[in-house]
Amino acid sequence: MANDVSYFKIPGDSTVYAFNDPDVVTVVPTISNNTGDTVSAETGAITNLMSVSLTPGKYLLIGTATFQANSTGSRSLGFAKSASSATEDRFSQATVAAGSGFAPRVQVVTVWGITTTTTVYLNAVQTSGATLSVSAPGIQAIRLQDLS
Repeated sequence: MANDVSYFKIPGDSTVYAFNDPDVVTVVPTISNNTGDTVSAETGAITNLMSVSLTPGKYLLIGTATFQANSTGSRSLGFAKSASSATEDRFSQATVAAGSGFAPRVQVVTVWGITTTTTVYLNAVQTSGATLSVSAPGIQAIRLQDLS
């Protein structure tokens, strides 16, 4: 049912969380560039696609972007605490291999808790050997309610 409340725990965390209940969960609307906006990502460089400012709490973060078709290298998408610094600032990342004849859509998902208002960045890295377009980036941040 569409209105069912879902409860879950995160491994290593004894807190019980809920989502899908409008009385329990605050949803930060999907934040994204306008559909069709394209960012050029140089090979081997960290490219900031977008960011969102979050108030203190624990969030389910979902980031997506589509990379231009190219048959070499890899494509990575990750959340970071800065727009374009070293990978140590990245706290979650998803990587896929290149594919010939299709534009890979990459998605990264993580749970992140913050104690002060913080900006989270969605960054892309690719290793094709050429500059590639990255289109339709988006961040969805869903604030989780502690039900413990």
